[in-house]
Amino acid sequence: MVSPMTRSTNRRAALNVLMVNTHQSGGGAGQFGGLLAGVLRAAGDHVSAFVRTPRRDEHDAQPAGSWRETRLALWLQRHGLSDLGHFSSLLWRLRSQYAAADVLHLHNLHGGYVSIAALPLWGFDKPVVWTLHDFWPLTGGCAAPQQCTRWRQACGRCSQAGVYPVGHVDRTRLYRQLKPRLIAAAHARLVTPSRWLLERVGELPALRRLPQRVIRPPIDCETFAPRDDTAAVRRQFGLAPDCFTVIVSGNNWSDRSKGAEDAVAALRAAGAAVRRLQVLVVGRDGDRVLTPSGVPGQVLPFIAQRERLAAAYACADVCLFPSRAENYPLTVLESLACGTPVVAYAVGGVPEQIEHLLTGYVAWNGQSVELARGLVLLAREGRRARAMGLRGREFVRRTSAPGDVAEQYRDEYRRAIASWCRRRGRASPRYTPGRWARGIAQRLGWETCAAPQTSRPAPRIGQQADAIPHHAAQPCAAAATER
Repeated sequence: MVSPMTRSTNRRAALNVLMVNTHQSGGGAGQFGGLLAGVLRAAGDHVSAFVRTPRRDEHDAQPAGSWRETRLALWLQRHGLSDLGHFSSLLWRLRSQYAAADVLHLHNLHGGYVSIAALPLWGFDKPVVWTLHDFWPLTGGCAAPQQCTRWRQACGRCSQAGVYPVGHVDRTRLYRQLKPRLIAAAHARLVTPSRWLLERVGELPALRRLPQRVIRPPIDCETFAPRDDTAAVRRQFGLAPDCFTVIVSGNNWSDRSKGAEDAVAALRAAGAAVRRLQVLVVGRDGDRVLTPSGVPGQVLPFIAQRERLAAAYACADVCLFPSRAENYPLTVLESLACGTPVVAYAVGGVPEQIEHLLTGYVAWNGQSVELARGLVLLAREGRRARAMGLRGREFVRRTSAPGDVAEQYRDEYRRAIASWCRRRGRASPRYTPGRWARGIAQRLGWETCAAPQTSRPAPRIGQQADAIPHHAAQPCAAAATER
């Protein structure tokens, strides 16, 4: 297993990666992108990002859009066209970070900060790798269709209209028709965290021919690790040090798909069967779970600090994950990395994370009584539960070590670059924007975006390959390895 801190930065030529994500910090896709970017930088690569609105801790991120288009974007949003607004996405080729990038790595594009109409242009200008964190690229707008199967043919009259990321004006039929065509026109290489989502991608004919691959998300197993001072940590969170502790973690418990009602029912039943049971609820509106469950415990708001969240997982005896719509949730991986077994429904890629009765308990029938049965089993068999947690941690270290994940993505980047170079007949995706391009970029508010430093200047569009930096042209020599 390769450590990101000990990997040689000279083994391979450095790459310049531009990520596009809603955020590069926080939970879900933001945490994924931020951790991957950090490991790539530690290996000697340069990583920058275009995001919706940069946060204070996102030092290498720039806004994807321009303040000059705000009024138009708001008008389009009111008419249900937020994902086609922000026409500045069509002008990214004027930006220095975009021009200097070897590859464009897309993450979450929903949130009304880019125009998906720019996808074919991005694919023309740059090699594109897209990590699918949810269902949104496959549907007319929803991130989790749950029991709905209309996305396979044509969306419309969506039952989730008004529920993020679907707008209040239902344009799901339009988006469902556009997205597969735009993604295919971008020649994107699609990466999914789970085999389950990869199989769903294969159900859309327009995407079936695109290169596809499963790469597990990275987990920082040094931060998320078991602890010996669980009693002291429980006291810090206001919990009793010697009670069987269940952690229930989620982003927003007002979201019905996260299973607040199922968590309440499971905790009630488990509390009636297990003496001295307590619960730690993490996430916004956690009182929706704690109060009606009748189980003593504490509520913590959503925890952005990774160290504090890891301490919460590590101090628990079991993690209850009642969500009914997931892809390959980081919550499960982080809990397992802390040595805490997980009780969850068999939804999405969760069965790929939890080996039933070996690293946790999978409720196959989708009923809360089965979740309660898993909690009671682990409460009564403490030694077995601890063994499950240790096996779960080994699984995470084996499949989600950040250094190994970053190496898999570097391989995918190089494959994308080789394919792009062969398709475009060029030696490198890099170029240098002209004076007029820099002037327009300044007027759009992008004047603070400085081009990353390279050993030699990148060529202008149309310039011959002999002026291209050697490390940028090198991936094209590997075109023979393209699958």
